Amino acid sequence: MPPDPIVILPGFLLTPGGFEEMREALRSLGGAPIRIVPTTVGDWATSVSATGWARILTKLEKTVQIVLTEAGAEKVVAKEWGRPGGRSRPSPLSQ
Repeated sequence: MPPDPIVILPGFLLTPGGFEEMREALRSLGGAPIRIVPTTVGDWATSVSATGWARILTKLEKTVQIVLTEAGAEKVVAKEWGRPGGRSRPSPLSQ
C-alpha cells in the first residue's frame, strides 16, 4: 500500500519557502506525495477576519484535493507547523 499523501500548512505568518527542506526530507523517507499550502504573509495578516480565514481554508482545501487526486488516495496526513523543525504530531485527516 502506498504511503498517504502529506499536506503541510505553514503556521502563522509563515510561507511555503521555509518548508522546502522539510518536504524533501519527508519525501526521501517514504516517497509520499507532499504538498505545501501556498499561504502568504498577506493571507495570515487578514486571518483576523472570517474572510481571511476563508481564504486560508480555501487554499488548504484546494491543496488537499490536488494531492488526493495525484496520489489516488482518500485521506492525507496533515499538520500545521508553527516553524520548520518545530515539535508536532501529524494526524490523519479524512476527506
